[in-house]
Amino acid sequence: MSVDVTPATRKAEAVPAVAVRPQPWLFVVLSIIIFTVVVIAFSPTLYLRTTLSRNDALLGNARIPTHLAVHGAILTVWFALFVPQTWLVAARNTRLHRRLGVLGVVTAAAVVSSGAYTVVRFVPRVIGAIHASGRTADQTEAALQQIAVPIIVGDLIALLVFALFVGAAIYWRRRPPIHKRLMLLASVMILGPAFSTVRPVGRALAMIMPAELPWYAFAGLCIAALLWHDGATRGRVEPVTVWATAALILAALLMEIVSVGASGAAIAHWLVS
Repeated sequence: MSVDVTPATRKAEAVPAVAVRPQPWLFVVLSIIIFTVVVIAFSPTLYLRTTLSRNDALLGNARIPTHLAVHGAILTVWFALFVPQTWLVAARNTRLHRRLGVLGVVTAAAVVSSGAYTVVRFVPRVIGAIHASGRTADQTEAALQQIAVPIIVGDLIALLVFALFVGAAIYWRRRPPIHKRLMLLASVMILGPAFSTVRPVGRALAMIMPAELPWYAFAGLCIAALLWHDGATRGRVEPVTVWATAALILAALLMEIVSVGASGAAIAHWLVS
């Protein structure tokens, strides 16, 4: 019995399928870069505080408050855990990845709770530092609006987006393309303080770009890497990359709008009361 092979069939057989080359180590590289940024940024005021004797903008050379030390330790665990988790996925050791994921969930909850508590305690610290400088009530209000409100608003919105992204990543934990992208962008979302100009990374980058841009530039680079990864592995952009990026952009716009409006000052005064 003969098989009829049409010209169209011969053409289809002659053209080999385009092989999609996986890029499993991109997330590992990005996680290492993020952890390196954290270590460099917070070494003077946290990890090597006693060794370097670096004066903090608000604390001077005083001992770091317990809640800040705890918050710093929790964030360190989160970013440090992110590295082996991405490596385990790249190495296809999903069983151990899921076991460590339990620790990741607990750490994420601790990041949100300790972060919110740190924001609440931040306003009195700022006001105390302003009063200690001998400024008048009007000057104190202006300084509060200029210094504290952007940080408060930025941190609260970042924590909210972080919680939403991590929660969604846990919900879609059995869909790796969604899970790992959300975990990456959740980590990027809370990385803003590392790029502050009071820290080494932010100061260095502020020499080549406006002081408020380093975090935005880093987030943009991570998103660009995801877009490249999507094209290289799937030949198209993953929907989660699109809507998660849109969420980051909306969060950034909301930060700017609330920071310059009366609502940001109202939040700061509410935290003090």
